[in-house]
Amino acid sequence: RQRAWLHPNSSNIQNLSDFQGEMAYKVGQLLIGQFEGHQVNEEARQLVQDLHIGGVIYYNWLNGLTSKEQVKELSSQLQSLASTPLFI
Repeated sequence: RQRAWLHPNSSNIQNLSDFQGEMAYKVGQLLIGQFEGHQVNEEARQLVQDLHIGGVIYYNWLNGLTSKEQVKELSSQLQSLASTPLFI
């Protein structure tokens, strides 16, 4: 007996695609990422929007942030890219 979820019709393929997308999102939320620079760049955008990371960590040697204002501005920009609030 063939199970319905194994039958390759468009509905089941869409369900598999939805499942894979949801799993990728959930796995991404478990990750904390880092990127080089003191402002949002393409690498940061990909981490937040494409990989859906759950948070970002700043390193002085990597990000070069020298003031509270820079940290606040960068954090605000990153949060605006995220669909779920980031852990920073």
